[in-house]
Amino acid sequence: MTDTLDRTVYVDGLYNMRDEGGLRAGSTYLRSGKLYRSDGLHRLTDRGREQLETMNIATVIDLRDDAERLQSPSNVEGLSLTVRPTPIFQGADQVISGPDMTLTEFYTRMLDQYPAHYARVLRTIAHSGDDRVLVHCTAGKDRTGTAIALTQIAVGVVRDDVLNDYALTEKNLAGPWLDSHLEMVKHMGIQPTPAMVQLIGGSPVEAIDQTLKHVDERYGSVIDYLLAAGLTEGDLTALAAVLLAK
Repeated sequence: MTDTLDRTVYVDGLYNMRDEGGLRAGSTYLRSGKLYRSDGLHRLTDRGREQLETMNIATVIDLRDDAERLQSPSNVEGLSLTVRPTPIFQGADQVISGPDMTLTEFYTRMLDQYPAHYARVLRTIAHSGDDRVLVHCTAGKDRTGTAIALTQIAVGVVRDDVLNDYALTEKNLAGPWLDSHLEMVKHMGIQPTPAMVQLIGGSPVEAIDQTLKHVDERYGSVIDYLLAAGLTEGDLTALAAVLLAK
């Protein structure tokens, strides 16, 4: 399995940023310095803004909904990049049925309810040319995790590497990020349950593995899912062309 530890990108104010480059895809691998993933950019410090600017990221795909972007606007004004709001859903209550919902239930519901929204994310990546792309939500875990997993599978990334990449998030979010979000829950008068803690900060391999199995069983394959969602064969060819090392 590919060593994923050296792909972490340290940007001040972010907890869960990494370069997707280096993951195995058949006889090749994902290009380094092309596709990134992270948690929300609203926590960027001045130093973090400078670091992000030097990375020459041209396109930021923000998967958060309108309310999240209004409440926690990304601290990127004035940077040399374009933000493309591409919400997977509008309001978490549209997909989260309760505090004891499992991650697999959450993910499969998102995928089943919003295939066209995922297709839009992948289409933007596919037609990004040489531009560097960053995909993020709030944690860089659920919406980002499922979108990135679909992207990886679509271009042939080895399944073990897809699972391992997703699982890195839990370690990255542990500590200050998770603690601050649990405090917000407590301030709402809610005592976090183990299931809620998992929903907020967990990224067990089983969650994404079972989600991908659901896609295979219900739609035939990730490729079949994406084609039904509105991507074309040309989009998928373009996706592989921009992401895979030559």
